[in-house]
Amino acid sequence: MDEAAWQYGHKNQIILGGTFGVCSSRVLVFIAMGQNKENKGIVLAFLIFSAPTGNQATHAGYNMDILTELLGSWAAHIGKHPVTKETFTPYVAITDTDLKERAALAKTWRLIILLLCCFHVRQCWTNKRKSLFGKRVGKKDEAESGWKDHVINRLRELESKCI
Repeated sequence: MDEAAWQYGHKNQIILGGTFGVCSSRVLVFIAMGQNKENKGIVLAFLIFSAPTGNQATHAGYNMDILTELLGSWAAHIGKHPVTKETFTPYVAITDTDLKERAALAKTWRLIILLLCCFHVRQCWTNKRKSLFGKRVGKKDEAESGWKDHVINRLRELESKCI
């Protein structure tokens, strides 16, 4: 994976995502991925740790400091390139909307550019639209109903163009 990190992650884009339902032992896993020339995902690192004692929910078992420590340990492990002596530095990271992940990446690599995953942006838009316009209660007059339908359709168009 170290070789893959240099080939696909150094001075390139990485994707970082966390998953929390991997087993019944309160394990949290973050996966760093790169992308090869065929646009296939290449795993660069698994960051595996357990939720701190006392946490009610496994997914609440991490924060920016824990992620920063894990990312820093990964970067330190990779070290300097054997030939160029450069420090491992991804230029761009794609994440979901998790502020803890984003802050940890920015703290680990100060100049990294953070992008949001299109799927997660679309999911946020869709969820907000549904919370605002989901169910219609009562009878509305024709003008209000027509205008609301127009707004909903425009929001749906934006959502579909987001991916």
